[in-house]
Amino acid sequence: MYLRNLMSIDTEEMIRAQPMDAVVLIGGCEQDVPAQLMARLRQGCRACSSLPGSMLTGSHRGERVGACTDCRRYWGRYRAERSTRTRFHA
Repeated sequence: MYLRNLMSIDTEEMIRAQPMDAVVLIGGCEQDVPAQLMARLRQGCRACSSLPGSMLTGSHRGERVGACTDCRRYWGRYRAERSTRTRFHA
């Protein structure tokens, strides 16, 4: 919940910093959609929310990869020196 509130504050500041009459909020996660709506309500501006749906998984070197858990796993392998820099960036 605290990350959602922090994201809401960040979104609110971005809305306030831009001279716009309305905003388009694009989110697709259980954290960012409520955060964006909270920011919009606090700012009182017109907004349109777009929910593109869930992210599709892909593949890398024949292995199915998806969201942040795979990124963290690959970063952990790199940090543990079980993967080379060229393989990490390939």
